[in-house]
Amino acid sequence: MHLYLTKPGDTLAGVAMRHRVTPQQLITCNPLPRSPFLLPGHMLIIPSQLAAAGTEGYHTCQVKPDDTLRRVSARTGVPLTLISLCNELSDERITPGEFLLIPDTLTRSTVSKKQLGLLSFSPLLLPDGTAGPLTYLGAQGLRIDAAGNVQVPSAAKPGPDDSNLRQLFLCTLDGAAQILPDVAKALLRSDDAKLRILDQLALALKPAGGDGVIFDWPAMRREDEVPYLQLVKEAGRRLRPMGYRVGLYLSSASPLCKRTSLLAEVSRGIDHVFFEAVPSGRHASPPPPLVGTEDTRLALQQALESLPPEQLWLVQRPAAVYAERGRAVHRITPHAAIELAYLHGSPLLRDSATDLAWFRCPNREGGHSVWLEDMKSFVRKLEILENMKLQGLALWEVGAYFPEAWRYLYDEYETLNE
Repeated sequence: MHLYLTKPGDTLAGVAMRHRVTPQQLITCNPLPRSPFLLPGHMLIIPSQLAAAGTEGYHTCQVKPDDTLRRVSARTGVPLTLISLCNELSDERITPGEFLLIPDTLTRSTVSKKQLGLLSFSPLLLPDGTAGPLTYLGAQGLRIDAAGNVQVPSAAKPGPDDSNLRQLFLCTLDGAAQILPDVAKALLRSDDAKLRILDQLALALKPAGGDGVIFDWPAMRREDEVPYLQLVKEAGRRLRPMGYRVGLYLSSASPLCKRTSLLAEVSRGIDHVFFEAVPSGRHASPPPPLVGTEDTRLALQQALESLPPEQLWLVQRPAAVYAERGRAVHRITPHAAIELAYLHGSPLLRDSATDLAWFRCPNREGGHSVWLEDMKSFVRKLEILENMKLQGLALWEVGAYFPEAWRYLYDEYETLNE
């Protein structure tokens, strides 16, 4: 599998012919609107295993910036002259970014899939309608009310086909936004209330189909931060011996991140920390909830000062937004944003400070912009995750629709199973 950034003048048939695939394969993998033309700036998935007539027995290899034909030959184990013959090359000159046909009939080195933990709050469907594998299926609806009682959703264990899939419940604090700090204070300052919460969790998770819990209590006062982290630490001490997984959600804007020594101590007693980068203001920030790759990298670097990479998961919320004067006014899915760009014939532009895509969407009032997380920015964040050796990727959005990304994950990665 490869990625290709469309250029002005590209057509569906032309890109398919250039990469020795069929137009239908491109539509299936990406999936594209039914249109003969391609918008400049659209990142496409190009399948590397080819099924087009006349190309059976070949795979593709993308030429890197410093590649020579001899280097491609050494890397693939295929003689230079045979590569030249298969690609009708008159000399040894090749262009960075182009794709070469490499015969499958000869022995060549194979690259195993990279391993990645993957959590999602909804089953992720591939373009063919089948569900891809997950390490964990996230579940919402587990709440702690103002009296410290655990409110458990009805049993939601996955179906028979997913009987081995572990389900983690996101535990939130109930109540109106304006009273959350008061509720948290009352619960966290009472040792009896904290122990009662943990005892209820121990009894309620299994009947509800849960294999663990992720703590995400919002609106925390400064004086409640230490008791909250102590609650999570105690959850690890009590629930993990029973076979439950314990996790903690953090955002880069959370004041909890400043409690570095206690956070490091807590992380040693739990299984996972789910970390989300938010716009920092150090760069030209896109409209929330979108966040650029550089902000993601810097936030993770800071988090790793107190958190071990083998426990850290990068939280992603694939999204797109309508924006006016730099402010988000409506949220849509990345796939809907791409369809909208094709509807208006608007080329996709790239914001260099964030690596996110955007385009202008005209209307009677003069127009507005649409910002989106596309394949280029998504893959860039996956590269950051890999380079920092994080445990996994957590897709933190119910109903987020980004089929190109799911297809890329399942083709390029082997899902870690706990």
